[in-house]
Amino acid sequence: QELKIKNFLSFKDEVTFSFEATKDKTFEDYQVVEVTKGVRLLRFALVYGANASGKSNLLNVFDFLSSFWFSKAANVDEPTGAIPFKLDKVTPNQPSRFELKFYVESTRYLYILELDSKRVYSEKLYYYKSSQPTMLFTREWQDNQSVIAFNPAVTKVSKVAQEEISLKCLANISLFAARNQVNVAIPEIDAAANWMKSHIMPAIHP
Repeated sequence: QELKIKNFLSFKDEVTFSFEATKDKTFEDYQVVEVTKGVRLLRFALVYGANASGKSNLLNVFDFLSSFWFSKAANVDEPTGAIPFKLDKVTPNQPSRFELKFYVESTRYLYILELDSKRVYSEKLYYYKSSQPTMLFTREWQDNQSVIAFNPAVTKVSKVAQEEISLKCLANISLFAARNQVNVAIPEIDAAANWMKSHIMPAIHP
């Protein structure tokens, strides 16, 4: 549905790349998909602009996220790969932020990530079974470690599995990468992970 980017590469202020269709019905049958009642998304979008206007960096955002979500760091000191906006006095010392809204079939998900080159400060996943979001997991940087919480009302994860995921979730990797190392089923979270794996393809660079 949309991707918001802030303080990453050439994106200093928050920008939104949206696939939401307008009310224009031209080529409706070819270009628009109604994923659920009232939500119409475009099948494709075009980005054009002058040289050095950020087109390649937009593609690099997708490449960064798809790599970061599932890459296992060799050690805790390995950089995350996040690069802030550097032509400013403040932003190089602030985390990059991403917010992704997407649909798995007719279920809407919201994923939020804040990180710098060394660690993840915040990582959250929600889904919508009603008009209000339901938290699936939160992960926050507290007391020099990642503190992870699953929603017990939705995600049935044993205490042993939660502890194992927490131990494997190094500061510089995604929770999805840590979860991949634990033999447990978490259907609501795995559905989002499978969408990320299958729907975001590598960029083709000239």
